[in-house]
Amino acid sequence: MNFELRRTTGLLITFFAGILDSKSQYFTYANAGQCHPCILRGNAISELPISGSAIGFASNIMYAEQGVQLQSGDVITLYTDGLIEFTENDKPVKLAPREVFAGIPYSPDYHRQLLTRALELSRSRDFTDDVSILSARLL
Repeated sequence: MNFELRRTTGLLITFFAGILDSKSQYFTYANAGQCHPCILRGNAISELPISGSAIGFASNIMYAEQGVQLQSGDVITLYTDGLIEFTENDKPVKLAPREVFAGIPYSPDYHRQLLTRALELSRSRDFTDDVSILSARLL
């Protein structure tokens, strides 16, 4: 899977694309400026390591694909930067994703727990940017 976009100057978009082979549980992905998705395996947190620049920084750009072998029980979570970036007294504050995800087990209220933890760590009452969270647990 390689992505090539042409004539994107003047437009700036972050984007993440992934394909999960449900039989082999192999996840292939490409990242164009999105936050690094996190994988929760038991109590361990890891980030998917590859990222490219957002779409629109160059007129022609290629996005490298990366892959990871997942296991039954793994939880993969994608999220926007609004979860970890805040503004405090007109200054940017960025949380470490591992701090936000650490110690939160996957459950029906997993997303709410992530939101609550991010607000607690940032000492904010509310988010200063939009937040989207998408997670999936492999059976």
